[in-house]
Amino acid sequence: MSIDHEAVRGVERGLDRALWDGLEVTGPGADERCDAMFLEPASTAGRRQELTRKRERLTTAKAELRQLNL
Repeated sequence: MSIDHEAVRGVERGLDRALWDGLEVTGPGADERCDAMFLEPASTAGRRQELTRKRERLTTAKAELRQLNL
């Protein structure tokens, strides 16, 4: 199987332009669009908080169990 390097380079150049244009990361309002792309979904933030609380409870329980074994 041979690779057409010119075709690959052409796709690469076209892909770069398509990403810039498609994501609209330049021009008016680009800052707001970019900020929105990096916003975390509320469900993810909620799940992380839930898991953090659970980890804290488990860490506390582990410390209490270690004290019982002294």
